[in-house]
Amino acid sequence: MRVRSITPTLLVLTLALTGVLAWQYLDYRSQVHSHEGEHRRHGIAVLSAFESVAFRECRGGQYDPNNLAKALAETKAKFDLAWLALEGPEGQIIAQVGERQEQPDPLHVFQKSFTPPRPRRGGFGRRFAAAREFVSLPEDGLEILIRTDPSELQAKLEEDRHRNLLTALSLSLALLLFTGLYVGRTRSLELRSRLLASEEKLRSLEYLRRLGAGLVHETKNPLSVVRGFAERILHKPLEGESLTASARAILEETDRTVSRLDEFLLLSRPAELNRTPFPLGQLLAELAILLGPDLDSRSAQLDIHCTDLILDADREQIRRLFMNLLLNATAALSEGGHIQIDCEAIDSGQRITISDDGCGVPEELRDTLFEPYVTGREGGTGLGLSIAHRIALDHGFSLRYEPVSPTGTRMILEAPRD
Repeated sequence: MRVRSITPTLLVLTLALTGVLAWQYLDYRSQVHSHEGEHRRHGIAVLSAFESVAFRECRGGQYDPNNLAKALAETKAKFDLAWLALEGPEGQIIAQVGERQEQPDPLHVFQKSFTPPRPRRGGFGRRFAAAREFVSLPEDGLEILIRTDPSELQAKLEEDRHRNLLTALSLSLALLLFTGLYVGRTRSLELRSRLLASEEKLRSLEYLRRLGAGLVHETKNPLSVVRGFAERILHKPLEGESLTASARAILEETDRTVSRLDEFLLLSRPAELNRTPFPLGQLLAELAILLGPDLDSRSAQLDIHCTDLILDADREQIRRLFMNLLLNATAALSEGGHIQIDCEAIDSGQRITISDDGCGVPEELRDTLFEPYVTGREGGTGLGLSIAHRIALDHGFSLRYEPVSPTGTRMILEAPRD
């Protein structure tokens, strides 16, 4: 399972790294092409400048070797060239400055055909040539050549290469770091999820253990009573009132056992709900009548402030939920106590609050208050709040507890909006 979750991440990382390297390589090739194009344009411009110098020094088809050599040297220095030359038709060097290479890089060599201007018959050029020591040039087949210094282009390409390598390395490290963090977080969340699942499983097992232990206890006691009455009837035949009382006791204990089994089934599996909208205030008024004797015995008061609330739920299940909550609240009251039920609309739905000023819930029971067979009341079964909580969960509601200062309990039921 871990391999399946990591494999897509490695695939994405590989594709991302490949994309980064391809991007930087193409960017570098584009920069090389740009620099080489700029270098060629510069070489052609320098070649044209050299051609102008050659035209000036080779007037009339003749040249002064000293002046031509001097002009070539000045041109080489001005444009920072590695070599330049005037070449004859057979490849012989007429004039050159710099060191000639046998196999130079074609990228740095530029050449062009050169045709020097010819004098007119008896013109100034011929008379001028006669006055000085000039050398005649071949009439055709001349070439002018230059070789640029490659160091500047190489420096630019080297700088681009380093920059692209640094960019590719930085992006690759960032991707690796991000992937490492992502995989680490994923593993952490996976381990956390497994830990929470294990804890939830342990809680479920503990819940079932406690539920089963409580069921055994609640079933064993009535069965012991039933067995005792059965032995009594078996070994000592009863008649009249004694037989009737024994039969009634057996029926009561049997009904109590069946009731506990029904409660166990309610806690162990979801109920089948028959949801219909109904007025909650009417249901609470019915329960208030049933609780009347218990409230009167404590001189207690129950106030209900739920007149317009319509609840979409299984009425019988909700009746059982509120009956359990109200029985717990009533049992916690002291003489002259007070219970209040409030209903209100909230942004997320509806909220019903049952508050009492009774003895409250002991602090050591608050974390396990809704678990089965947890009770702080003498004679309590510890199933009422568990059943109420389960009914709330079956409906998609939330039921929680809040302490009331200085004493008392507040139960809050929230029904989300559909």
